[in-house]
Amino acid sequence: MSKSTRIILYVGDQRDIFLLICSYFKERDDNFTTYDCRQVASGQECLGVLESELDALVIMDFCEVEDPIQFMQRLTIFKRWKTKASVAVGGIFNNKKQIKESEVLFGLALNYAYIKGGDDVQALNSLFYIAYEDASPCLDYALAKGFKLPFRPKSLGYISEFTTNSFLVDKDFKSLNEEVEMELDLFEDFIATKFSLADEYDMGARFNTLYSAHLQIEFASGWKADENAMFEDTFTSWIGMNQDSFIERKGSVLIYGKRRGLGNLLSSMANEYPDIDFHLIEEFEEDNQEMIKIAPDLVFFQMEDEQSFHDLERMLIQMSYERVLNPSIVAVFGHPSSTDALRKLYGRGNLIATTYDIDERLGHGMVERMQAVKKGQDILRFKTKDQRLKAYFPLDAQITSLTENEITFMTTEELPYYSVVKVSVPLDLYAVIVPSLKKLSPNIHGHHYMGLICGVESYEYNTLRKLVNHIIDNGIEEWSNDSFDLGDPKTIAEIEPEEDALDEPQENKRPDRVERHKSKNKLAKL
Repeated sequence: MSKSTRIILYVGDQRDIFLLICSYFKERDDNFTTYDCRQVASGQECLGVLESELDALVIMDFCEVEDPIQFMQRLTIFKRWKTKASVAVGGIFNNKKQIKESEVLFGLALNYAYIKGGDDVQALNSLFYIAYEDASPCLDYALAKGFKLPFRPKSLGYISEFTTNSFLVDKDFKSLNEEVEMELDLFEDFIATKFSLADEYDMGARFNTLYSAHLQIEFASGWKADENAMFEDTFTSWIGMNQDSFIERKGSVLIYGKRRGLGNLLSSMANEYPDIDFHLIEEFEEDNQEMIKIAPDLVFFQMEDEQSFHDLERMLIQMSYERVLNPSIVAVFGHPSSTDALRKLYGRGNLIATTYDIDERLGHGMVERMQAVKKGQDILRFKTKDQRLKAYFPLDAQITSLTENEITFMTTEELPYYSVVKVSVPLDLYAVIVPSLKKLSPNIHGHHYMGLICGVESYEYNTLRKLVNHIIDNGIEEWSNDSFDLGDPKTIAEIEPEEDALDEPQENKRPDRVERHKSKNKLAKL
């Protein structure tokens, strides 16, 4: 039996980190799998490798990068391609401040954040599990359990676009009520936290999330306004004063095709036109609702083979039946027929055909034409690096256990695997929801999840160890900072790691994970 090969891509220029990654994965080689570690310098080079590789783990080094968001954005567009959705992405950062300033990366396909100088092996073990759901390298840690206490983690969301009275917010869970609690940090006088759910869609509009929600602002009216309500003129005045810092949304573009180079073309165009949403679908599927959700203003269809002729016809038939599907242009590339012939055949005046394959020159011309048509819609969006686009959705949860590396909790909301929640007690950290490594008790009112802790400074892991031991020895009655008398975490002496953690005895290894419960999955693993 031939061995399968898994690609590990380190995107960065720090040779010592690359060699550490190589050493770790060399230890993982066995009779069935080998790991091919490669170093590339940029997100552009990374895409070149990923176009031909399905099974890959990407580790992006943001430590020396001035603009982590731009560095990551090319990979984000690419991950919307169905066959690339399972590519796991980890990030290396200098400190917690850099992660907080780049928090939107979690909405741009980042799955795990590691701060340089911490426990390298612990981080790589977590990334290995996220990428392959193989628990063999995972270690057991001291576990505090036997409690179920209320706490308020926050699911991360991102403002895709907004108008004078509403937001379209990309998020990872389906709303349970018509009123949605959401925290924004737009400006000092923006105090609204309750929003009316107008509609919800089963895919992110702009970011790598599973849902997007159209939320109406509940403005104050009359003298009996809620204390957290705000007046409409306050919000419209803020928009007017900050107009130059926003982007006016000009529409959406859908590209059908799977030819090599389309991913790079799409990411290049997305960088040049931040006011347009770009989507890539590899092939037409019967009863596929994705095109309806995207409702593209411009469609590029790349002919690939004999099947493409059938897919084109079925796509045009679907457009005829669905009233929301009325793109200004459907451009068909690589087709032997002329524009007039296709228009007569399908009875559509918006068809354009060319024998050339799609390229940047042709694509840009079409986009410029669409922009002129869509001008003046008054739909606004933040630039991707703007801190104001971040949204937080507090969850009514109960924490049930804690280690220095894992946290378990119950929620009424269904959270997908590999989504990220933010926790602020006992310290600021992030947790990546994963199929549980331990058996979790059922939650008759919702769901029970395990998260891998990340985004923690090295000294803070010692704080977590101290907290776990404190709970084991003394129990706990309330999950609040007042219950934790742990002192200043920076004054706690660091615990030296094992000299050779890579050679940890087998008896300390984690057994294979328990069978997962049914849940949605952001990495689309089968």
